[in-house]
Amino acid sequence: MQAAIGIDKTGLKTNYKSIYQYIYKDKKDLIRFLPRRHRVRKKRGLKTQNRVGKILDRTSIENRPEIVNERSRFGDWEIDTMGSRKAKQCVQVIVEKKSRFVIISLLQDKSTKEMMDKAVESLKMFPKDMRKTITFDNGTENTGHMKLRS
Repeated sequence: MQAAIGIDKTGLKTNYKSIYQYIYKDKKDLIRFLPRRHRVRKKRGLKTQNRVGKILDRTSIENRPEIVNERSRFGDWEIDTMGSRKAKQCVQVIVEKKSRFVIISLLQDKSTKEMMDKAVESLKMFPKDMRKTITFDNGTENTGHMKLRS
């Protein structure tokens, strides 16, 4: 318990997390006196990736052509969504890298279908030679990226 308690000029000092850790580790018989009597303390922190929508056939950003990073030609696009976790609606932002031309669209939900349909609708107004590459982030809404590439 020495690691859980710090000593200063005023005496002993600790916090509730240290007390809980001590009880769960060394004094299991005291668990029944805790407000929440869990048999096992749940770990907090980084969670493993348990996404429902894995991105199949994804291409790493390192594998995109170097010319895209140079911003020396028109037709290289980046797509992202912006919104809060609580709101159902979000905003889709499509940016042409060289000109910094932006297309902003309201999405009714964060589904893959809604995302891809709106992207197709937004980009089809440009000729094919103005749609050379499209870069997506790793959000689950981008699981249908192959539909947009064709």
